[in-house]
Amino acid sequence: MDLKKYLKRYKMSQQEFADLVEVSKKSISNYICGKRKPCLAIALRIQEATDGMVSIKDLLDHWEKNEVHAYKEEND
Repeated sequence: MDLKKYLKRYKMSQQEFADLVEVSKKSISNYICGKRKPCLAIALRIQEATDGMVSIKDLLDHWEKNEVHAYKEEND
């Protein structure tokens, strides 16, 4: 599951989740938008905080998908 869907399902704000995993709200926003890839330690905290519903693989797949999309836009 992607992080945006998780937050919506559990009616949690980005700030509440950021506080839970001890990062900034801006970092959570960047992860959701695919602008930034979380380091392994943060990805693990996100996975643990969501009881595995948002896995490290989910986070990395989401980021990679956005990187490919951005690359295609730049090269069209």
